[in-house]
Amino acid sequence: MKTAPTAKAFLVGLCLLLTVSGCVHRGARMHPRAQGLEPGTLLDAAGAPMPLGTLLRQAADADVILLGEGHTNPCDHGVQADVVRGLAEFGRPAALGLEMVPAGKQGALDRFNKGSLSLEELPKALDWEAIWGHDFSLYKPVLQAAGQSGFPAFGLNISKEVVGEIRKNGLEGLKPEMRSRLPDRIIPPPASQKERLREEFASHEAFVQEMNATMAGWERFLLIQAVWDTQMARRALEVRRETGRPVVILAGAGHVEFGWGIEHRVNRLAPEMRVLSLVPWRGLDDRDEKRGDLFFYCPVSHSSSLGYTIELVENGALITEVEPGSRAETAGLAPGDLLVKAGNEPLEGFMDLHKAALRARKKEQPLRLTVERNGRQREIRLELTKDNRSSS
Repeated sequence: MKTAPTAKAFLVGLCLLLTVSGCVHRGARMHPRAQGLEPGTLLDAAGAPMPLGTLLRQAADADVILLGEGHTNPCDHGVQADVVRGLAEFGRPAALGLEMVPAGKQGALDRFNKGSLSLEELPKALDWEAIWGHDFSLYKPVLQAAGQSGFPAFGLNISKEVVGEIRKNGLEGLKPEMRSRLPDRIIPPPASQKERLREEFASHEAFVQEMNATMAGWERFLLIQAVWDTQMARRALEVRRETGRPVVILAGAGHVEFGWGIEHRVNRLAPEMRVLSLVPWRGLDDRDEKRGDLFFYCPVSHSSSLGYTIELVENGALITEVEPGSRAETAGLAPGDLLVKAGNEPLEGFMDLHKAALRARKKEQPLRLTVERNGRQREIRLELTKDNRSSS
């Protein structure tokens, strides 16, 4: 049986990164140290709030600045925009490196950098919806800040086409043209990351089987992780040398935390380069100081292309915003609703919502959501059309 298109998209994303911040958090009580913190608050290595100027002074000597994100978390992107504007005001011109854009799309970014392509025209030129898919509006603040600051943007990644071929056939099965797009030297994950990735890999195998799909084996999965991070590190170093500017990289938190992903490869390829990492803390657990050099507090949040934004809370997910005229509003979702079930399952994390959406798409049915409103539960049915993303 063939894999449904939406399942394929999910599996490619899963192979790329299972550790994106916010995807696998379970409903948990807010940590005492998070209470009273404003979303977007910067934190020093000890976890104390700090002004932006402190971060900028620490970044003054960095060659690579890693800004981790949850791809659908609006707060994370707001922090990234603040950092870019702050660097400009601090007199530290930089280049912007994007995990979201393959290096092969640099032509469109060059036109944007020169001002001949507007921010509104950029997603079409990049084929953003097909290549990345997460709502472009989430990235507009940081791209706008980069454009206004004169920070040129660069695509760091490889195409989904190449990733798909690696997943199916490995490196040995790649045609020479595709192999030429990859780094000559592919650096494997460190041992400590392998342990984490194995846990994530195992936790998703049952769902992959349920979707009647075939997931790449463990070794192939590790290879994709290694290719993804090595390519971004290699391209960032090229940008550093070509522009003479530090490179501010926007990437999923899983590529930044613990120095496992991009930083590990930068250190192996160019040990003289200085790396500074800024990673999100969600306020649901003790902050592990080893996860990054500096931190920022943003609650677990998800902005859906269906027109709603939710924030993970103790007993489910709180609907914090509904876009007027969106499918979410049409279906009856409203700010203040507490989302407690996705499909027939209790909602304890955003991956539960993603899985429920994929199951609904597979059955060509609306996504059934159970919400609590004014002390009563009601069912909401969200239509999932073929031209819409499956991640809900």
